[in-house]
Amino acid sequence: MNRYVLHIVLAIFIIVMSILTLWYGLWDAKQPKTGPVGNGYTPPTFIDLLPHCITFLTGIINLPVAIHRYSKFKRTKGNGEINK
Repeated sequence: MNRYVLHIVLAIFIIVMSILTLWYGLWDAKQPKTGPVGNGYTPPTFIDLLPHCITFLTGIINLPVAIHRYSKFKRTKGNGEINK
């Protein structure tokens, strides 16, 4: 696996990871809590969602860049010459 494929795989992983962690956080917030914590549901605030949104945007922005770099690598075949 070369670095261009790794870049694509990591961009997809970051997108999926941010979606799954957001989903888990929302699921965990809705679970009933016992004791002095209480049973109330508190929706996540903007500050709580900010890391998930930034991570998701990082993956979304990096995926087209990774695909472009991979297609450019495939066109040159790694030797600096453009193959048509």
